[in-house]
Amino acid sequence: IGFNDTVKNQNVLVAAYNDSIYKIKLTAQMQLLPRVTTGDSLKLLVQTAKPGDTFILQGTISVGGNLQLSAVRGTQSNHISLIGDPWNTNTLNVTSGVFIDSGEYIDIKNMHISGSSGPGLKLENGSNNITLKHCVIENNNDFGVEVTASGITMDSCKIINNGKGGIQFAPPPTTYQLNLTNVLIAKNKGVGIDAATPIAYIRNVTISDNDSDGIHIVSPINSSVSLDYCIISFNKGFGIFRTQDTPSGEIVFGINDCYQNSLGNLSPGIDRTPLSVDPHFVDRQNNNYSIAPGDDIERLHHVVLVDDR
Repeated sequence: IGFNDTVKNQNVLVAAYNDSIYKIKLTAQMQLLPRVTTGDSLKLLVQTAKPGDTFILQGTISVGGNLQLSAVRGTQSNHISLIGDPWNTNTLNVTSGVFIDSGEYIDIKNMHISGSSGPGLKLENGSNNITLKHCVIENNNDFGVEVTASGITMDSCKIINNGKGGIQFAPPPTTYQLNLTNVLIAKNKGVGIDAATPIAYIRNVTISDNDSDGIHIVSPINSSVSLDYCIISFNKGFGIFRTQDTPSGEIVFGINDCYQNSLGNLSPGIDRTPLSVDPHFVDRQNNNYSIAPGDDIERLHHVVLVDDR
């Protein structure tokens, strides 16, 4: 595998520059918008949201029950956005989670969602074009993210320490998509990703130290799971498990590293040859799954590390 470290280092610098510009632009935008500081006001505002509305969440906001976005819909050109201050930690303590029911074109950015007795975030009833970016979903009693008959895109997020697993994706019909880029799914008390009847695109994702399979796939006809530049390691089940009674869906397998998963890196019936290289994470104990500089796996993958926002 050829890879030019000089180009990679330049790309990292460009990414950092673009990220700083994003922060500056977002901060300027936020100065013109009112802040949301209480759970009660947030509940009222989201139920009357119109295309183009942006809600800026500041500080720790506690929401009793769940935060329900029911039939809240933006448009392709005017999304509805819930955004936390990019310079600070913004926490949603939601007793029963964030529920998006029949929603569309909703963006959630720079948020920390925790404390739910159920899932941290649940999508259902045809919710689609839902995007999470720079979010942390942790310490919820159920799955971190639960998706039923809906589609979701996640970029630069962390899903860690949730009670039943990381992501549960059960989206009949199969036209709904799970799109993950630069996501960490770690230390969940169950499977990392539970994917039933999926169309899933998973790239630059680290799935490690979960208490069951890294990825559990049910793949009937017309389903497709695409994995590329992923690290699937130290899970207590299989790295990737595929049910034997529904083996007809497609698995598109690029360059991936499967390492020291307890029951095996791949379950029987998956005919692939992943890398098996110790990723040498910087500090697994403290949830730092960055790759040690100069490590072999860093040279083999273009792994884009999830930042801490």
